[in-house]
Amino acid sequence: MIEVKCTWIPGTLDMLQLRAGNRHGRLSVHELRRRFGMGAMNSMYLIGRFQTLAEPGALTGLALS
Repeated sequence: MIEVKCTWIPGTLDMLQLRAGNRHGRLSVHELRRRFGMGAMNSMYLIGRFQTLAEPGALTGLALS
């Protein structure tokens, strides 16, 4: 399992900074909802961040560096 954390990119309304383990990337709110569901969206809009544990397969196709 990999720890996944998302926070808003300042100055945007639909882009998130993604940290998965020690890798970083960007993610749209639409992609967040598709991969992690409405609970993730609720967390972003109500708390301003989202954190979960995910299988490595859930992160395939993301541009992480």
